[in-house]
Amino acid sequence: MAALRTDQAGRSTFSEFLAACWRAGVVRYDVDFAARSVAYYGCRDEVYTESYPAVEIERVERGVRLWVESQNEVPASQEVSGLA
Repeated sequence: MAALRTDQAGRSTFSEFLAACWRAGVVRYDVDFAARSVAYYGCRDEVYTESYPAVEIERVERGVRLWVESQNEVPASQEVSGLA
């Protein structure tokens, strides 16, 4: 559970999340996007299922500007366009 909560809080990378799950005994997991759930399977046939809320993704038509970590805008010459 600690690995899940750490990841959900944004305090781990994906590879750190996977390593923590493995250390906790998770040998695989399945994501069901339609049902918005994740099932984690242990090495002794344990199953832990967790639901997650719907997420709305805004479609970007074109002209997206990239942002750097400092929240300063990247020059317009580095603008990404044509994303769908």
